[in-house]
Amino acid sequence: MRAQLTFKLPEEEHEFALANKAGKLYGAAWDFAQLLRGKRKYTDEKPGSWSEVEQLFNEHFEGLLE
Repeated sequence: MRAQLTFKLPEEEHEFALANKAGKLYGAAWDFAQLLRGKRKYTDEKPGSWSEVEQLFNEHFEGLLE
C-alpha cells in the first residue's frame, strides 16, 4: 500500500508541518506517557504541582510543538 499527501504551499504550511512532525510527536507522546507511568509506578516521587508536570511536558516536547 502506498499513500501520498499533497499540500498547497505556502497556504497549507501549518498542515504540512504537522504532517511532517506526526511521527516524532507520536513517539514523544508515547515516551512521555511512559515517563509518567514509570514515575508513578516505580518511585515514591509525587509531582509537587501541576507546574512541575507542565515543565516535564515542555522539556520532553521541546521543539516539536512549534
